[in-house]
Amino acid sequence: MNTISIEAGKANSQMRAWIAESVSEVLADPDFGLDLTAEMKRALRVSRKSSRRTYVSLATLRKRLG
Repeated sequence: MNTISIEAGKANSQMRAWIAESVSEVLADPDFGLDLTAEMKRALRVSRKSSRRTYVSLATLRKRLG
């Protein structure tokens, strides 16, 4: 968390600029707050180590997903 120091007369404009900057940083990262769970990380590791690869056609995926 960042700490800012603002002069009394410039508080309003500097605070608005700081808030706008903070919000734009969060919005610029599409994965903000989307950390992988430990279970998902484990599943990905197992998947990478597996020699069995299953490929599914695009048409089959479309049928499955609607």
